[in-house]
Amino acid sequence: MLWRGLHKTVTLSVAVDLHPAGRGRRIWLLLAADYRRLMRSRAAWLLWALVAYTVLFIPFILNSPQEEFTRVVASWIGPDPAGGKMVLFIWIDVAMNKLALIMGAVLASGIIVDEKARGSFDLLLSKPVPAGDYFIAKLGAALAAMATFYLSAAALALLTFPWRVQGFPTGNFIALSSVHLFAALFSVTFAGMAAAVFGNRLVAMLVTIIVIGLLVGLAFFGFYHPTRPPSPMSIPSFTA
Repeated sequence: MLWRGLHKTVTLSVAVDLHPAGRGRRIWLLLAADYRRLMRSRAAWLLWALVAYTVLFIPFILNSPQEEFTRVVASWIGPDPAGGKMVLFIWIDVAMNKLALIMGAVLASGIIVDEKARGSFDLLLSKPVPAGDYFIAKLGAALAAMATFYLSAAALALLTFPWRVQGFPTGNFIALSSVHLFAALFSVTFAGMAAAVFGNRLVAMLVTIIVIGLLVGLAFFGFYHPTRPPSPMSIPSFTA
């Protein structure tokens, strides 16, 4: 049924003239159809469950972090009497980085690959819809789906964390989540690129998880392996 709906959208979109405005409308129609397909898929239900699990259980970690973990965080980002830095660190690194990694691989690693596996890609190319436009529409739909899941998780956290987490930094949370959203969108874009390059869903998922996971890990390398401060004896003196 979803494929028939997408095929109907393609059929309607090709009736539009081939001038730039018509091309934009075709891409938009394809994007909207694929966004609806993604949000109604079984994978979407799994991702909604991950969002709900994250918002439900992260406050338990925030309210009772391990003493060693708290000490390490304090040594890296400085004293945090109110716990605000700890809240932001756990939400972004422990929760949303992993969630963005999984969502990116799930939402975009099947771009073009799934159509080729079903044998429907050649049919789409028989219409006056360039493969590049189809890829842009599919990637745009995956990006829109990621933004929906991410912003929903942030909105639920904003609604529930202030009364579940002591010292919740609302303003800083909004600012940091707004910036981190682009990291989540990059995960989707990379997965779509991997799908187009390798032409295999499983390979694209594995490459996305490995590469994005390494980027996330290296971003926090200084936290997990902090360098020792230089000894006073090793600092050259320029005083007379």
